[in-house]
Amino acid sequence: MEISAEVRHLAGRKIPAGPVRTLDAIHLSTALVLMRAFPELSMLTYDRRILENARALGFHCAAK
Repeated sequence: MEISAEVRHLAGRKIPAGPVRTLDAIHLSTALVLMRAFPELSMLTYDRRILENARALGFHCAAK
């Protein structure tokens, strides 16, 4: 997916569960845009910060 102006804008906003790295913010923002088209989108991650933020953003999450 293209890193659109909307994705860049969302990535620049405050992340709800604390700071994340730049690429992680882009991944979370891209997932937010995709979630509009696929409301049941789930996030799979092994990264604690991504997991906490994805849950705070309303994603169904799977983690190990």
